[in-house]
Amino acid sequence: MPPDPFNVLVSVGITVVALALGGLSLLAYRRERERRMGVVAVAYALFALRGVLVLGEEVVDPFLRGGYAVGPELVAHLSGLAVLIALVLFFVAVLGE
Repeated sequence: MPPDPFNVLVSVGITVVALALGGLSLLAYRRERERRMGVVAVAYALFALRGVLVLGEEVVDPFLRGGYAVGPELVAHLSGLAVLIALVLFFVAVLGE
């Protein structure tokens, strides 16, 4: 089955925005040395990881069918877990540790 263009576009968008915001958060962490900004940068990295996982499932996985391709269920679980951990990290950062 060919990749869904909407899922590909959304995954690329999530990855680009998460990497940009993560980079800005990392710069703020390096400037301020505030631990919360480091936690936020890690959370954005997890969102970027989720975008890459879904993008890999949509674009790469159809070409690997029949080989040792990562199953869609595993990608769905890993991307959901990345979002869950990122949300918890945002909550920890808001609380101020």
